[in-house]
Amino acid sequence: VLTQTLVCLRDRDWDLLYDQILSGAARDYFDSREAGKAEFIAFFETHRNDLAKSIQKMIQGKPFGDVMMKEEGRTIRMSFSPRMVGNFKFRNITFYREGEYLKLHSIE
Repeated sequence: VLTQTLVCLRDRDWDLLYDQILSGAARDYFDSREAGKAEFIAFFETHRNDLAKSIQKMIQGKPFGDVMMKEEGRTIRMSFSPRMVGNFKFRNITFYREGEYLKLHSIE
């Protein structure tokens, strides 16, 4: 999910990110808002570089203990460990398990 999200950020493929990678619950939230998809696109466009920086570090840092994972039911939360130093605007990513797939739910 993280690697595919990076590809979408690189290519600015917001439709693929929204339709295939985003969790159903997150999509429902944006669909319920008047300009929800436009807000979604604006968020990813505005924070594109900061998001990529955090996601890349999470991928790289996982084998070294710089990233913690907590699983509760169908929710998985990735976050930088407290000892992880760095100027990262986004430090937490939440995924939902939908059937056999993980989907991106939120980025904080």
